[in-house]
Amino acid sequence: MSKLTRLLVLVLSLAVLSFVSLACCNLTKGEPTIESAVTCKDITDDYKPVNETSTYAPEDTFYCSVKASNLKQGQTMTWKWYYGDEFLYEQPLTLDKSGSGYVAAYLSSDQPWPQGDYKVEIFLDDVLAQTVTFSVQ
Repeated sequence: MSKLTRLLVLVLSLAVLSFVSLACCNLTKGEPTIESAVTCKDITDDYKPVNETSTYAPEDTFYCSVKASNLKQGQTMTWKWYYGDEFLYEQPLTLDKSGSGYVAAYLSSDQPWPQGDYKVEIFLDDVLAQTVTFSVQ
């Protein structure tokens, strides 16, 4: 197990890393859809992105805000985080509400992130819906 992986296991065992609420629950008809996903420096109380970015500093927390429509209670969204090709962490979320709005997840570490390329994949019910790439410089 790499040093980064051991570090992440330690950090992840000490903190909860995903938000579990669907904000702005507007009941609408239609197919469940991930409209957009972005990485950002922070999120609002209703999980909207603040300061969208594709570049982080080594000490930053990675946020990913997802705008979704027509989600159904019980559906699963999952964020899979990668450093290059190395899998870092998976954050599943079972939705407790139906509707449309923003959902977010974040990943942090008590050690600086290595410089390089990263990505987060967002799945809706085990189907890849979006991939967002970003880097640490």
